[in-house]
Amino acid sequence: MTSFSYVGGDWVATSGDSADPLVPAALRFARRAGVPGMTRLTFHERARILLKLADHLQANSESLYRLSIRVGATRRDAVGDLAAALGVMRGLADATLADLPDATIAPDGPAVALGRDSDLTARHLYVSPRGVGVIVNASSYFRWSSTARLTPAFLAGVPIIVKPAVATAPVATEIIRLLVEARLAPSGSLQLLNGNIETYWDHLKLGDRVCFTGSGRAALKLSQQPKVASGRVKLITGTMCVNAAVLGPDEAPGSRGFEALVRCVAHEMTTHAGQTGTAIRRVLVPRPRVNQFADALSRYLDRTAKVGDPADPTTTVGPLMDHSQLRHLRRQVKELVTFGGRIVRGGAKPRHLNGPYFEPTVLVFDQPTPVLCDVEPFGPVVSIAGYGSIGGAVRLANDGGSSLVITLASRDEEFLAEVAHGVAPYHARVRLLCPTAPTGEAGEEAKPKAGFGWLKRPEELSGVRAIHQWLHQVTVEGPWAAVDQLTHAGALAHAK
Repeated sequence: MTSFSYVGGDWVATSGDSADPLVPAALRFARRAGVPGMTRLTFHERARILLKLADHLQANSESLYRLSIRVGATRRDAVGDLAAALGVMRGLADATLADLPDATIAPDGPAVALGRDSDLTARHLYVSPRGVGVIVNASSYFRWSSTARLTPAFLAGVPIIVKPAVATAPVATEIIRLLVEARLAPSGSLQLLNGNIETYWDHLKLGDRVCFTGSGRAALKLSQQPKVASGRVKLITGTMCVNAAVLGPDEAPGSRGFEALVRCVAHEMTTHAGQTGTAIRRVLVPRPRVNQFADALSRYLDRTAKVGDPADPTTTVGPLMDHSQLRHLRRQVKELVTFGGRIVRGGAKPRHLNGPYFEPTVLVFDQPTPVLCDVEPFGPVVSIAGYGSIGGAVRLANDGGSSLVITLASRDEEFLAEVAHGVAPYHARVRLLCPTAPTGEAGEEAKPKAGFGWLKRPEELSGVRAIHQWLHQVTVEGPWAAVDQLTHAGALAHAK
C-alpha cells in the first residue's frame, strides 16, 4: 500500500504501514524552518493567517465532505465536522486578537511585588517553547481532530507534525494539502506523517510537545515516557471515558427536560455511530422513570435512526470504523448483558447490511453494577439505570471516574445546584440541559455545540486557555524598574 506524507516542504510516497523513516527529516525541517518562521510572528499575525486558512477550507468544503463520507461519515456528520473545525479555528483566532497582545510574548497578569518592603518584583509570561508539536491521533472517529488540535498550537507559534489515524487519514491529508496549497503558513509549520510512527520519542527534544488522542490506557503509557517524566517533553492528552447524563426528578414523560434529554442522547448515539469521546454512555434517571425513559428513547430511535450506507443522504447512522471495532463493541455489549444489563432495543449487526454496522442499542440495568460505570461501549450503545436519591445520582455519576462531560437535564434549580456541586470536582465539564422552549423545539436546544465535544480538559473550551497549553510559562524576577522595562515596555515584549 502506498501512502503520501508531507515532509520537508514536499509530498513523499512511502510503501507499507510505517512512516518511521520520515520522522527524523520531519523534525529537522520543523526545527530549522518551522520554529524560526513561526516564532518571529506575533500572536495577531498568526491569528490573521489562521482566519484566512479557515476561509480557504470553507471554500473547498465539498472535497472534505466527499472524503469524510468515503471513510464512513454520513453527510450530517461531515457537515458538522467541518463546521466544528472552522468554529475552532475562527473562535480561537478571534479570542487571540481580543485577548492576547500583538507581540511574541504574553503577560499572565500584572507584576507582583515580592514582599511588602522589598523592591523585588515578579512577572509571569507566556512564551513560545521553541519546540515542535507532534499530534498523534489514535482514534479514527475524529475526522476534524487534526485541525482542532493544530489550531491552538499554530497560534502559540509551534510548528506541527500531524500523525492521523489510519481510517481517517484521507481527510487529514486533504486538510493539510489545502492548508499548504494556500501558501499562507510559514515553511515548516505544517507537516503530515501517514503511517505508524513507533520511534518518534527517540528524536524529541526539550521544548517539544506531544498531543495524543486515544484510549486512557495508551495515554497512561505515554505519560510514563522518561522525557515526559523529566519535563523535557510536554504531553497533552484527550482520552475516552464513560460519560453520564442525569435526569432530574422534576422531569416526567412529555416534559421539556425529559424530551430534550431523549433527543440529546439519540443525537450523540447516532453521530459518527456513537464513536465520539463525549457520547453519553449512561443515563441516570429516577427509578420510577427507568422503563419510561428506555421506551421513549427506543421509540425515538425507531423513528429517526436509519443505519446504512453513509453515501445515502437519508442515512443517519453510518458504519463503525472497521470490523475490529465491531468485534470489540460486540464483546462490550456482551459484558454489559452478562453483568446485569438487558437489551430493550438493538444489540446486533443489521442482517441486511455488509460492513461494520451496529444497530443503535439501548440497555436497562434494573440494579446498577460496577460494569455500568467501567465499560465504555464505543459505538451507538447507551445504558439506563435508576437512582433513589440525589446523593445516589451523584455517587453513580462519579463511580464512572473522571469523564469529559456530565449532562444534567432539569429545570429544578436546587437539583441542578446539588448535583453540579457533587460532580464538579471529578469531571471536566458539567453541561446544563434545561430547555425553556416548547417540547417540539427542545431537540434543537438539546443538540451539543459542534466542535468541542471531544476535548478533554476544560481549558480547551475557554479561548486563549487552549493556546496557553502549548506555550511555556516563565517568571522574570528582579528590581521593579528592570522587570517593567524588560517585560512591559522593553524589547522582549515586542521582539520578533
